[in-house]
Amino acid sequence: MLACLLLIILLCLLLPILPPSLLLVSGEQVLFERVLGESYCEVDFRHSVNKGHIREIYLLDGQRRQLTLETGYYQSYGAGMMDTPPPEVSWRQEGNYMILTFPPNWQQRINYIGGAVAGHWFIYEDFRLEIGSLRPGKPFSLLIRRRSLWNRWRQIL
Repeated sequence: MLACLLLIILLCLLLPILPPSLLLVSGEQVLFERVLGESYCEVDFRHSVNKGHIREIYLLDGQRRQLTLETGYYQSYGAGMMDTPPPEVSWRQEGNYMILTFPPNWQQRINYIGGAVAGHWFIYEDFRLEIGSLRPGKPFSLLIRRRSLWNRWRQIL
């Protein structure tokens, strides 16, 4: 009976039983984790070549544990950007911004390199984090995972 109880406790600690969470990670470090609520997050930054503001909106799917770039807002669209959006990408002009709507391209993770000049900001619900100054020049990733109690506990230590 005791062995059975210990096995159940061990399984509860190790199996990914928590609901899907959106994570922002850099290397092995979890910079942000929150159980999925809103179905969108965004990354804002300045383009490295033309210095225009970019706002990328990602659609989140907790069931598939994937995300896709849905909409991009591009100020100063030009140098360093694709010359002509492909036919599957719809676009429109609004004020100083070219707005591109992308077809679904579901991915396990979205990768960036945080730049101090680019000033990357990660935004989800009421949370904002300036990644560019936090870890300049370091890669970071957005992903959706179901984590175990053990993994979450180890992160706290």
